[in-house]
Amino acid sequence: MRDDLRFGWRILRKHKGSTAVACLSLALGIGATTAMYSVIAAVLIEPFPYRHADRIVRFYLTPQKSGARRGLSLVGEYLEIAKQSNIFEDVIANTWEDLTLTGGREPEILSGLPVSANTFQFRLVGGICG
Repeated sequence: MRDDLRFGWRILRKHKGSTAVACLSLALGIGATTAMYSVIAAVLIEPFPYRHADRIVRFYLTPQKSGARRGLSLVGEYLEIAKQSNIFEDVIANTWEDLTLTGGREPEILSGLPVSANTFQFRLVGGICG
């Protein structure tokens, strides 16, 4: 077996181009397989990182085509739902919003996620968020 390994090593050193292509192909294959497994494990195999994930409900309001809703009415609707809800343990609100940062040389537009005050009381498994 020792002679076979020496012979194989000699052949690999002799054909450097083929060896490089084989090593690169092997590295790409292993990397792609690892990446696919990581995605599949995170999406399909691992449970959601929330306690009682089967009890979490997400609902949202879609702006109507004519007369799109303004932010204040959404806040009002959130407060009304939170106040009158007796089937939900808690209600959390968030929305994507573009904000303008001023005070520097030129104003900058930043994308942000304004959230309700109780958002960070929502507990993740392992205590990541609270």
